[in-house]
Amino acid sequence: MSGRSLVEALSKRDESHKTPLSVQPEGALMLAVLEVALDDFYCHATTHRPRERLYFQSAYAWFDSREASWLYSFENICEVFGIDPMSIRAALNHWLVEKRRKVEHAARRGVEAVHDGTSSQKAETTVTDRTREEGAARSTGEDLRVVERSS
Repeated sequence: MSGRSLVEALSKRDESHKTPLSVQPEGALMLAVLEVALDDFYCHATTHRPRERLYFQSAYAWFDSREASWLYSFENICEVFGIDPMSIRAALNHWLVEKRRKVEHAARRGVEAVHDGTSSQKAETTVTDRTREEGAARSTGEDLRVVERSS
């Protein structure tokens, strides 16, 4: 379940009450905090960019925290909307394990593709260009270190 669909489900579930919390400013803000945390978690889980990695780490820490003194803590938001924080944590951790497994598998497949000759055209062109340069250097007796690649 994506972050947005979870927030929408909570909003719809809350509308069954006489005065829906999700339309009150505090409830709307709680849903917005939850939505941002879920987006940061899902969108930046496997990034290598430092700033985006911080977004993920911050969201992960927020979900993992048992802190309840802050009004907009994960624990309090779950309590207000009547959801089990442990089930959300379990679902997020399951998703994260699967996402990382898929990314690692894709990375291994990419390395295998380069080794078995099924790499992309750009990689093949680079290898071909380097082979030509090395051959030219050998045929003229030049040192390989002084042969520069053309861009």
